[in-house]
Amino acid sequence: MSPKDRQAIVVCGLGFGDECKGSITDYLARKHKAHAVVRYNGGAQAAHNVVLSNDKHHTFSQFGSATFVPGVQTFLSHFMLINPIGMIREEEALRKQGVRDAFERTTVDGRALVITPFHTAVNRLRELSRGDNRRGSCGQGVGETVQDAKLNSRLAIRVTDLWNWPLLKLKLEHLQESALEKVRGFADRIPDNESAKRELLILNSDKTVQNCMSWYIEFSELGQVVPDDHIKHILHRQGTVIFEGAQGALLDEFHGFYPHVTWTNTTTSNAHALICEGNYNGKVTSYGLVRAYATRHGCGPFVTEDRVLTQRLTDEHNGMNEWQRDFRVGWFDLVAARYAIEVAGNIKKLVVSCLDQFVQVPQTKVCVAYTLRKFAGAQDFFSNVSESHGKIRIGKVKRTCLGMVHQEKLTKILGGCQPEYQTLPSCAPSDYVRFLQDQLGIPVTLVSTGPTEKDKMSMRL
Repeated sequence: MSPKDRQAIVVCGLGFGDECKGSITDYLARKHKAHAVVRYNGGAQAAHNVVLSNDKHHTFSQFGSATFVPGVQTFLSHFMLINPIGMIREEEALRKQGVRDAFERTTVDGRALVITPFHTAVNRLRELSRGDNRRGSCGQGVGETVQDAKLNSRLAIRVTDLWNWPLLKLKLEHLQESALEKVRGFADRIPDNESAKRELLILNSDKTVQNCMSWYIEFSELGQVVPDDHIKHILHRQGTVIFEGAQGALLDEFHGFYPHVTWTNTTTSNAHALICEGNYNGKVTSYGLVRAYATRHGCGPFVTEDRVLTQRLTDEHNGMNEWQRDFRVGWFDLVAARYAIEVAGNIKKLVVSCLDQFVQVPQTKVCVAYTLRKFAGAQDFFSNVSESHGKIRIGKVKRTCLGMVHQEKLTKILGGCQPEYQTLPSCAPSDYVRFLQDQLGIPVTLVSTGPTEKDKMSMRL
């Protein structure tokens, strides 16, 4: 088959998540008649909303966000973390929306890690124990699962273990003991409230392992595990494959602002690794997704946050929740966007979403630089730096791979940065999109002016 008969499209968020990856994945799958969606990072913490013009709506967590499109398959790659209980419940929700073959159209790499209720409980208790210093976790156990696998890969549960019930039971019992031991280390900081009591009950109950076994046995009857080389079969089919990312590049485990990061790689690198594994030689296009304004769900530095915008630009599908807490809104941040594009890698096209929301704002401002009180060592973290009157002006955040200590220092510095704004003379969506394209140096080829597939429009600026 000629490479011209195939194409791969990589969808990557360039913010702190919530860039409308689900809606764009659904649209691109329809436009290009995709035959498969490959999930290439993250896990059950994804919340990808797809709203259709026929009033159907689903928040996709583990199934690919094109599952509403008949015939489109989902492949959960070995970079994913799977919550079998969550998938069963998600499939039940999809059935209520008329999708009755979600599992039949889904395959899972047997190497993918499994998130258990023990991981989720420890994650939530750890977050509760931090009090006012919470990190903004999604509360889905992703980080605990990754940590456990790194510390003792032999005892980590992988999807393929769900068919080996004696081994599965032993691993679950070990994980329960391990989880209880972890919690003992910070038990004195756990608050006495209903949320904590609920999670502690899961950890201490004699029934949790057996309950897990029941769910996992049900999953083993529904799920389709495939060999390590399954990606080759997907990529060698004629047509389009969509690689759907989760969260955003600014939350990346290596390049995000620690400790307010995820424990998975949120750049395009996993997608391109899968493409290499599949010996694929067709066309590859990476789309970087941004909102017309900046958002952040949960804690962490957010230089352009604006309380007035947060109140004005409410989001029907994002709001206060028990774990991430507040949904925060700010002006578009060119400094952060350029950094995200650099760390994401291989971004060839941009998508700007939520333009319909942004036209409600009477005045348009964009952050073009940061200012900060002068400090020694600025060159280690930033480039395009100038100094004046005891302050420094920052034009670019450096991309480095110096580890968590460096990124944690960067987080603290960003917490003290102030935005420098440019006010735009026109609020016309086309002028605004053209400005972003010129500033970021990548063509905007798609915009979204509403929630449904009919609200997407190709751009030629």
